[in-house]
Amino acid sequence: MDVSITPHDLFGTVEAIPSKSCAHRALICASFANGTTNITCPYTSEDIQVTVDCLKALGTTIARTKQGFRVVPVKEQNRPQNVQLNCKESGTTLRFLLPLLGVLNVNATISAEGRLFSRPLEPLVSELSAHGMSFSWQDEKILEVSGKLIGGLFELPGDISSQFISGLLLSLPLLNVSSTLQITGSIQSKDYLAITEHVLKDFGVTTVFDAKNATYTIEPQHYVCPGVYSIEGDWSNAAPWLAAGAIGQGVEVTGLSMQSIQGDRAILAALSLVGARVSRQQKGAACMMDHLRPFTISVSEVCDLAPVLAALAAFIPGTSRLTNIQRLRLKESDRVQSICNVLKAFGVTVELSEDQTELGITGGKQPISCIVDSCNDHRMVMMATILASYATGPVVITHAEAINKSYPLFFEHFKQLGGVCHSMES
Repeated sequence: MDVSITPHDLFGTVEAIPSKSCAHRALICASFANGTTNITCPYTSEDIQVTVDCLKALGTTIARTKQGFRVVPVKEQNRPQNVQLNCKESGTTLRFLLPLLGVLNVNATISAEGRLFSRPLEPLVSELSAHGMSFSWQDEKILEVSGKLIGGLFELPGDISSQFISGLLLSLPLLNVSSTLQITGSIQSKDYLAITEHVLKDFGVTTVFDAKNATYTIEPQHYVCPGVYSIEGDWSNAAPWLAAGAIGQGVEVTGLSMQSIQGDRAILAALSLVGARVSRQQKGAACMMDHLRPFTISVSEVCDLAPVLAALAAFIPGTSRLTNIQRLRLKESDRVQSICNVLKAFGVTVELSEDQTELGITGGKQPISCIVDSCNDHRMVMMATILASYATGPVVITHAEAINKSYPLFFEHFKQLGGVCHSMES
């Protein structure tokens, strides 16, 4: 599906959708709790549905309700021993479930779509292999998984993917022995680990982190059913609207917690840094234009904000810089290249530093009318939509269906804010 956008100022109020990061974790915890959990999550996405489908294949009963999901754990004796799982393009689902398959001692045939199997799985697979699991590839398109995960000492780097660490934190409490997880090197995306720890605690599971030695201690525990569990609003998917508010007349996003531990709440600090007028409210946030100025922001801890910040930079006279961009190459697309391609399509000057760690974006000119490729990346769809809203003429975004990965309601909310668009046959 392609989407044609006619430039029009964005203004008004929109409600945040539930956090995808929190939903993945809550669904997994609920699947191994000691009772039925009703998860409040009124809107879903392709990635969340992938996790639901995989958990159902593992025996969990999950029903969609008006408010969210009703999750009924399966009894161990009724769990299937051989399963087929399609993780599609959900890196979270794949990386969270790999150690879990070992805990359950299930034989799994895993398929994927897009770039998923091209994204890093090492050294997670090697570490799981060293603890009793077996992995084999069939034509690089199918991953066969078997074997019982054995507890003990695990070692993972902290600078490749926090999802490796989160996957073990979700799985190791289900073993009948204590385990230690040693993190080597610098720990990036700490806030995603904090989300994991927070959801675990909500389901009665605690982990002990020794910051001095960068180690987690995980004791055998049981997930405790909370009865009802609510998923908070998603800051990463609210970020495009707040950035649009900084460019135009102002946008408010409701349903966001100011006490959230989601790292992408940093969008408010970033918008304040560039000179936008930011309003923090009890149940949301608002942003509107003021005197915007060029910025330098490290995105190492907020990778998902990089495309939105790049779009914002295009409207600010002078050169803004996104630093520590290396991990952007490991996402649904090579986001370093994708961001450059999108900006260039709109006539925005962008330069990649010689050491490949920094993007310099020279803004201040109105984006031009163009046809822009989303690179099948939901974050690129969001980025291109913000740029298109203030372009010199109509813009066509190709493969815009990629937005369904995280935000199926995106274009509906876009129209709610005054955006003008219509879908086209690809």
